[in-house]
Amino acid sequence: MAERMLRAFFSAIVFSSRRMTEPVGMENNWMFCNAIASGETSLPYPALRCVLKNIEKALGRTVEQKRAGKVILDLDILLYGEERFKADDWRRDYNKTLLEEVGEYI
Repeated sequence: MAERMLRAFFSAIVFSSRRMTEPVGMENNWMFCNAIASGETSLPYPALRCVLKNIEKALGRTVEQKRAGKVILDLDILLYGEERFKADDWRRDYNKTLLEEVGEYI
């Protein structure tokens, strides 16, 4: 559903494959499904971040879940223009692989 909503918002968007991973820095009993999307937007960073947070909310993510350590959906911006965010995410092996998949688009 998140992919469909992102495709509706961004006309030119490319998705990596999905990778199941163990939680990092959390005491969860479930695996995470990770993917990376690459696209272009004319939105300024704050507006783009707001769009992603609204998609999370529309798909059921709540503040209470976040406080409890439950992550049902997490849409993060790793790269905006030349600026990189979430330095730890760039170092994770699974993200390196996923970034290579969309590399020609970033």
